[in-house]
Amino acid sequence: MKHPTNLIFLLLALFLATILSVQSGSESYAEANNINAEADKELNAAYNQLIKSIRADNDKDRAELLIARLKESQRAWLKYRDAQVAFVGVNANVGSASSRALGMASYSAELTKERIKDLKAVPNPF
Repeated sequence: MKHPTNLIFLLLALFLATILSVQSGSESYAEANNINAEADKELNAAYNQLIKSIRADNDKDRAELLIARLKESQRAWLKYRDAQVAFVGVNANVGSASSRALGMASYSAELTKERIKDLKAVPNPF
């Protein structure tokens, strides 16, 4: 994962949102919620597809073991994503609260898209 690129992206998003935005704070928060909702919808679809693939490709006992490990992995990843976004958001103390929310949502969506790629590559990650 390209963390310096992600931080630059977040700072650029915050700067542009601060300078160019004519949106009200509530519109920015609504847009941030929409960005996160769409990314989470795609993540859930990839996650559910992987579970279906695991069940189709393995006997019941192995499938249940793999699904349990996947759930554990997903919970840990969600904690990581949320903590990383919170850290970067606090660290990048630039602009208004609503512009930070928009930047954090964009960063969260970027991390989520990387996770989606990982989930889709699970059957053959190497």
